[in-house]
Amino acid sequence: MYIFETAVLTPRQTEQVRALEQAACAPEALENGAWLSNELNFDRALPCFYLAWPQDAPGPEDAPAAFLTLFLPTREQAEVVAFTHPAHRRRGYFKALCARAAARCRAAGIPEFLFAVEPRSAGGRAVLETTPGCVWSHSEYRMEYTGPAPVPAGRLALQRVDADGAEPYRLFLENDMGEADVDNYVAASVENPERAAYLAMLDGAPVGMFHINLGEHPGRAFLYGVGISPGRRGQGLGQELMLLALAEARAMRDGVVLDVDSGNAPAYHIYQKLGFCVTFQVDYFRAPVRAG
Repeated sequence: MYIFETAVLTPRQTEQVRALEQAACAPEALENGAWLSNELNFDRALPCFYLAWPQDAPGPEDAPAAFLTLFLPTREQAEVVAFTHPAHRRRGYFKALCARAAARCRAAGIPEFLFAVEPRSAGGRAVLETTPGCVWSHSEYRMEYTGPAPVPAGRLALQRVDADGAEPYRLFLENDMGEADVDNYVAASVENPERAAYLAMLDGAPVGMFHINLGEHPGRAFLYGVGISPGRRGQGLGQELMLLALAEARAMRDGVVLDVDSGNAPAYHIYQKLGFCVTFQVDYFRAPVRAG
């Protein structure tokens, strides 16, 4: 077995990973594709893509047997998505890739894995049952809106973040929202033309934010990073913020999608009230990053 790790995939490696993903997902009709960018990782130099081949010295056209990716927005957890080709399962690839990734995570001070598995992935769940210390954490629901663009009205004013506004945005993330390691997050929001970040202003001060990604779901706008600062919650601003976000996203695409945590009941109910419907679910299981 040969394992290769990198922080950035080449176009050829990306093609190989997508082909492997399609082959691995087909038997169970799985839909949760891997995120193949490191732009939101807190450390873009940290290897986050791991590929394994059965050959000791694979050639450029040899297809990988397994793949694992780490999404690393903070140092608190490494979100894991992994695939093994059906012809190569039960041969230790997943365990070997996890061990390699765990070594990198330990060195970077990341204490926990967060494995993403679809409810209908019997194979994935069976593997996690044998993973030491692995327990259910939460579920995440993908919700979609295809209705008309709303007409927002209320107390909030919208401000799109550009290079000149990056520092107030950074300060809001750190001081109001309690985020850490935000440098790459800010850079991606400002520099990537497929992304946009917005601050919601009340009386001239930021009280909320949301983000739009046009590159993740073809033909649809993906809303993420939606939130009201903790000191302003419970004042009815959440729904006002979502109306602004939905109007902005609908101006860009006909369909709008977002993900919501099963533990965030207030947001879930706001999305339902606005007309979002659940279309997809992923379950998350956490496990300590172990030595060996």
